[in-house]
Amino acid sequence: MAEPAALSPWDTEPHYVISTFPDYAAVAAAYRRMAAGKAAVTPRIQALADEITAGISDRRDQAHRIYDWVSKHIRYVAVFLGNGGYEPHEAIKILENGYGDCKDHVVLLEALLKAKGIASLPVLIDSGNRYRAPETATPAAFNHVISFLPEFDLYVDSTAGVAPFGILPVTEYGKPVALATEPGGSLTMLPLVVAEDDEEKLQTTAQLMADGTVSGKSTTGASGPFGIKLRGLAASVEVGGPERWAQSYFKSLGWRGKASFQFDPPRDRLAPDYAFSALARSADRCPGPSPSRAASPPKPAGSANPPVRLLTIPLARKRADRPDAAPPAGAPSRERLPPLRR
Repeated sequence: MAEPAALSPWDTEPHYVISTFPDYAAVAAAYRRMAAGKAAVTPRIQALADEITAGISDRRDQAHRIYDWVSKHIRYVAVFLGNGGYEPHEAIKILENGYGDCKDHVVLLEALLKAKGIASLPVLIDSGNRYRAPETATPAAFNHVISFLPEFDLYVDSTAGVAPFGILPVTEYGKPVALATEPGGSLTMLPLVVAEDDEEKLQTTAQLMADGTVSGKSTTGASGPFGIKLRGLAASVEVGGPERWAQSYFKSLGWRGKASFQFDPPRDRLAPDYAFSALARSADRCPGPSPSRAASPPKPAGSANPPVRLLTIPLARKRADRPDAAPPAGAPSRERLPPLRR
């Protein structure tokens, strides 16, 4: 049996699916019909595509530049009115508004690429924790749209905003997808994450001060899907403001403290590798042994959510009933990160 919340109940529990679609090719074709004509290359679209790719002759590099522009300049905003949950807006409207949902990202990207003679196709996918498509074809199997560039055999997701060209958020790998090709479509599987391209390295130094507070520095470097999560965290710090974000983070652990952060703009230069550093100091006295008897901090349990715990120092969660009590030896840390901004 799957761990709680590890997989969707649609993947693990018995259920019924009733649909009027004969197969997933029909589902993909229905989406394609709704999107037909939305990616028209208007004079403004053509001018923008030429401007983005000025001085670049390599077609893959052109696609890369256009993808980066859409990722950075089109905000994710979902407004579902009428058939808006399934039907995208026109590319020129998306450009004028400066925002759109996943379908709109795909349409504008398709239009800009088309202006340079590069084909792209919408790809229907589930962005959550569903890894199986029901045998009975249904649009309910999908809740997200990304793009496929057949010329480069490459899947891209500009909606993420911080995903490098050709690298997908970790939740999208190994998923069944429907390619909305002409005249129909097909159901296929996205590849799995390649371990060599998905790494995270964490280095932390911490010092227990004479007054019982803790200060230190933590640096996280990540690549692949982990790099996307790291960029997403940096983006959340930008939006919330470093000081406010740090206060909120310490508060979530039951502590007070201050922190500063060092990172490159998360939406610029979307390279596969990314780094994030945090300098922090607690305002509260750390429970446990005195500095003279303090042992080396234990290594943090796992680092799947970067730069996690600010310093990854073993500050036990404060307890109102026993504020000076140290945690039992070997007790796991239970730090939480605020949700990443999608």
